[in-house]
Amino acid sequence: MRPTAAAKLGVSFTPGGLCYPYQIGVAKHLYERGVLRPDVPIAGASSGGIVAAIAALSETGGPSIDDTFDAALRINAFCRDRGTARGNLYDALKLECDRLLDDSSVDRANGRAAPVTLAVTRLAPWPRPLLVDEWRDLADLKQGVLATACIPFYFAKAPCIFFRGLPAVDGVFASERRFFGAPETAAETTLRVCPFPKERVGLEWSDDVIAPSAATADLAALFQCALGDPPVDDAVLAKLYADGERDAEAFLARRAYG
Repeated sequence: MRPTAAAKLGVSFTPGGLCYPYQIGVAKHLYERGVLRPDVPIAGASSGGIVAAIAALSETGGPSIDDTFDAALRINAFCRDRGTARGNLYDALKLECDRLLDDSSVDRANGRAAPVTLAVTRLAPWPRPLLVDEWRDLADLKQGVLATACIPFYFAKAPCIFFRGLPAVDGVFASERRFFGAPETAAETTLRVCPFPKERVGLEWSDDVIAPSAATADLAALFQCALGDPPVDDAVLAKLYADGERDAEAFLARRAYG
């Protein structure tokens, strides 16, 4: 990992499956309020890794946060037409990587003032976490986005995919269980963003979490949406996006970050 100056705040996105429009909505509001900016380290795993990468790139060009939500709708439509498992998630996300990432993406990600870190779990020669914040080229960046989201036996046609020449799977396994897959950022405080109630995924130990309320969230519906089996209506994803913006606004009204 590249050395960086210590930051007061970092933002880390947990896994969320196809519920990640919630996290996109949170990211949008954090940018609008100036909480997220280029000098704030960002990290993520699984779908949260996708959000982290795209959020960082949105600062210096495309894709924008709204472009990312549009991509989520296209992935949902792809899975609705073909089914979610049997490698279709891999195919859908690869199409969006090809659409949204270009040759400038690597330089912009590597040149960010604070790092953007994606968590991957490397399987060989033994399982170990890999936190990646520097990219070799465009193919490496795209494969990193695919690797962080590789749910074993579900995401791709094979149990794993290859990243930097070795088998790898979802980044959820690369962090302590109590972090629910959202890596530490090396900042004094890491704000975690989760599309599930924090009490249900083990994040209740921290006040620095933006997540839906356990009192109002429909957990069964959220997990169905996360798995995409079957894919939900686009209106559900639009509501998650709006809920993320709303919950981020409410959170910042209670807890300010300077």
